[in-house]
Order: sequence, then C-alpha cells, then structure tokens
Amino acid sequence: MGKWYGSVSDTVAVDIDRVWEIAEFGNLARWDPTSIESSEIVWGDGCSEGSTRCVVFRYSDGTPGSLYERITSYDPYNYTFTYVLDENPFGYENYESTFSLEDCGDGRTTVTWSFELDPMDDYDQDTIDACQIRKNTIWQRKLGSQAVRISTV
Repeated sequence: MGKWYGSVSDTVAVDIDRVWEIAEFGNLARWDPTSIESSEIVWGDGCSEGSTRCVVFRYSDGTPGSLYERITSYDPYNYTFTYVLDENPFGYENYESTFSLEDCGDGRTTVTWSFELDPMDDYDQDTIDACQIRKNTIWQRKLGSQAVRISTV
C-alpha cells in the first residue's frame, strides 16, 4: 500500500507578503488558537532547515498533548516550507507536511497545507476518506477565517 495524502487550500484577501510574514513556523498558535495552546521554536531560528518546534495542544477531552515538528525544506522566495513530525502521540510514521502560498494578484493569496504519511494499521479507506472530509472542512473554515485575523494582525 502506498502513502496516504491529503491537502486543503483556500484563497484569502490578503497580500502574499503579509501572509508569509505571519506564517512563522514557531507561531502555529496564532493560526489555530482554538486547538493549539502554544508553539515555540526549541531549536534553530524557525526559518531554516533543521529548525524544530514544540506544539502543545489539548485533545477533545481536555487531556494535554505535544508533538515536535522539524523543517526539512524552507524556501522564502517561493513562499513554501516542508516539515516532518519527529515525535508525535498519534502513531504517524513518515509524516511530511508542506505549507505554501500562491500569489493570485489583486492582494489575494492561496494558502495550501498538504501532507503525506505511511498507512496505519486498523484503518480502512472509508475511515481515511471520512477523516479527510472532516479535516478539509475544519481546515477550510480555519483558513477562511484567517483572512480577517491576518488583516488585523
């Protein structure tokens, strides 16, 4: 079985340079304050390969959790970075995610977040598809709501 893939994107009415400015790797809590308690750089400068962040979150039952993500590719000229999960409580293996921006002109930017990971035992394609639909709905709502937050930050 091959890799599992997923992505979500949305276009916001904010200039690409402004979106990139606040898309700091160590500041994930700014993008998702309802799910993320904190996100801080624990190694590196946050804008180069090898930089690592610790993300602290709460599960839906209120239990705290954390994970560590590390940048493997950072390209500010093309408005993109890729990172991997070094430590995570979910059992994901070989998880890699990419955040990228595309200039649409007229002060609009398409924000895309995509991922891939190795398949996990005890899951079938129907479960994965249902999770993907739910994740896309949540992330599109969050990305869409960022237009207001970005323009006021």
